[in-house]
Amino acid sequence: MDIRQLTYFVYTYQSRSFSAAAKQCCVTVQTVSKAIGNLEHELHDEALFVRKNNGVVPTDFGRAFYPRALHAVEVFKQAQGFADEYQEQQKQGRVLSLLICTPPFPHSEQVCANVSKLLAFVARRNNVRVQTEIGAFAESITSLEEETTDIVVTLGKPEITKFDVVQVGTVPTAVVMTEIHPLASSETITAQDLKQYPIIGSQDFDRERTGSIINVYKQKGLDLSLHYPTTLFSLVGEYYKNNGLSLVVDIPAIVPSNIGFIMKPIDPEDMISLPICLVTRKGEKPAGYEPIKLFLLNGGLAQGFSSIK
Repeated sequence: MDIRQLTYFVYTYQSRSFSAAAKQCCVTVQTVSKAIGNLEHELHDEALFVRKNNGVVPTDFGRAFYPRALHAVEVFKQAQGFADEYQEQQKQGRVLSLLICTPPFPHSEQVCANVSKLLAFVARRNNVRVQTEIGAFAESITSLEEETTDIVVTLGKPEITKFDVVQVGTVPTAVVMTEIHPLASSETITAQDLKQYPIIGSQDFDRERTGSIINVYKQKGLDLSLHYPTTLFSLVGEYYKNNGLSLVVDIPAIVPSNIGFIMKPIDPEDMISLPICLVTRKGEKPAGYEPIKLFLLNGGLAQGFSSIK
């Protein structure tokens, strides 16, 4: 037997009519009648229907056979639907999920869109579309474990062994402050400057991993006064009332103009370059991984950020 025979049987059973089944299946009445006859023959000549002048009536065997045939037809439709959907996705390109592990910043959504376009361009030969988001470190690792994210980009090398970690570049560090900060007129910020003012950190990005900017400086022996504001009000207070500073990567687009904040480079003698790393699940890498890795090795991440003015 084949799926067409079972399909014709199911429609005939439901409509009690060869002609109605033929219309639903877009075939002739003769096609349905012949297929049912062949099916009955393959079922050891067990009759499925009793033919009447005004239609058909299922036999006892036909009634018992119907739920099994219906299940087979439904499973076939599901399999066919999956195949159709898969082919459509192949035409559109696979979606590669990439999560950049960094605190939110102004224009972060636009930066993500730009990075996605750049990465999709380099991965186009693999028919891959790239979706980029900003996320916290713990959230990023969880998404890798649950396979909802394919690649995590970290600023700073995380000390984890359950995933593959590949360094694809470095980025210098800098300091963000208000435009009225006592250090605002300084050309560069020294380690001694950093020790004189509160350093504003993020619990999600600094307390949960050793590779964050703050923790890298702490490992180098710099004694910092760390503050972790939990509300927007307390964050503003740290910046304006306490003259707080934030350690960031030296990508100017992170701090757009006209928002009351400025970015200052750290003195070359005190500046630490932060590794940019790709974190992926062990084993075979997703389609598009290699060209994306090569792109980032050539400074591609900075291109996505620098396109924001």
